Amino acid sequence: MLLSRHEKADRDELVQAFTGLVSERRVDYPEWKTCSYDDLTLYDSERSHLRSKHVLITRNGNDCSFLPDYPLESHGTLATTLEWPTLMLPRNPKLAEEVSSERIQTWPRVLSGPKEIPKPLDMLRCRITDTRHVRFQVSDNTPIRLVVPPLRRVLESLFVQAGFQGLQDSSHAQYQNAFIKRCGSLPEASHILKTSPYREFLTLLAKINKSPALLGRVLKQPKRRALFQSELYNALNRPVASATEDYLKAAELLPPEASQLIKLQLLERGFELNCSSCSATIWYRAEEVGQTFRCQRCYEEQALQTNSLWLYKLPEVVFQLFWNDADVPLLALFHLLTRSTKNFQYLLDCDVRIGSDEKNVRNIDFGYLSDGKVYIGEAKSNAVIEEQQFRFYEELVMRSTIDGVVLATTAANWSPATIARVEALRSKFKGEVITLSKAETLEK
Repeated sequence: MLLSRHEKADRDELVQAFTGLVSERRVDYPEWKTCSYDDLTLYDSERSHLRSKHVLITRNGNDCSFLPDYPLESHGTLATTLEWPTLMLPRNPKLAEEVSSERIQTWPRVLSGPKEIPKPLDMLRCRITDTRHVRFQVSDNTPIRLVVPPLRRVLESLFVQAGFQGLQDSSHAQYQNAFIKRCGSLPEASHILKTSPYREFLTLLAKINKSPALLGRVLKQPKRRALFQSELYNALNRPVASATEDYLKAAELLPPEASQLIKLQLLERGFELNCSSCSATIWYRAEEVGQTFRCQRCYEEQALQTNSLWLYKLPEVVFQLFWNDADVPLLALFHLLTRSTKNFQYLLDCDVRIGSDEKNVRNIDFGYLSDGKVYIGEAKSNAVIEEQQFRFYEELVMRSTIDGVVLATTAANWSPATIARVEALRSKFKGEVITLSKAETLEK
């Protein structure tokens, strides 16, 4: 117990109080005693200064290890903090256990004499600091092994602690992952999704309503919009030669934007052919047609009867991405990526089970880990989040230790009803509530 100079007059009273407390104890640890201010602050030795140093971390997948810089001439336990941006997590004991389940045992100080040996204190070797970095207790220079938990595991742990069940990818996530893979990365996918004329062109091909105001035609099977080459130029704002001879000379060329989309497998070409046996009119990819083709309905092999023109349409996975508005979460995630300074992981569309009922499943559009904080998000192409859907997100963030929720739309602004729900959540939720609109998702 520390006594200031101004409290020396109360020393006798304090000693008497402590003597009474000590006499009632059943064990003699921990040791209690009083000392003066000078006795505590004046001593001969000085605490050594521990410097920050770089360490080499070996990594195989998510399994990592490193050698701690433990001073061999010293004895005792030190704490070493890994200021590694790749491994920044929310402060949660379960997540610390995901990093390292290794436990250490320490013994309280035992006074001399025939006393009962106390039980050791069992604790995790790993902790997560207030700066979201991982800290280990080190008592020698043996390698420290750890795991970088993927975001899916982090979210599952937080959800389970809140009473929810595990995550499952939805079909939308398959379309999104395929689109990102074909583009090369999330930033490149976002560039295609928000840059003119790519966005307008892909959005046009995702429309299957028969409107004379729209370029192209809707195929019979599958029911998808396709463009002839001349329409391809118009859709991409490229001039088309007016004279037939000039057009035929240019017919071998494609607009550079179309060539890029074909290279990325975001656009495919083929023919709409009629079967001479069953009269089915069906779309065929270019790879399926040679001197002959096999009907997809009756499987009759036959020679081509016409010199059909090329038709261009979206691959099915790309069509489904736009048809289900699954592009909006990718646009939102890219904007959030630009706001991150240290680390960023994301998880696409997935289902969360509520309770033990397998049919009681709700959906979250995306989740992400940024600078050690975990967020979940809802993405819309319109301006409204219905009350029941909003209530699910509200319950999820209030019951768990998630750091924030993101509500994103490609509309100009959120509706007044949605804004009112957002403000009500902000008044009772300690974490962040981030709203994004067209200005952030499409225009930045």
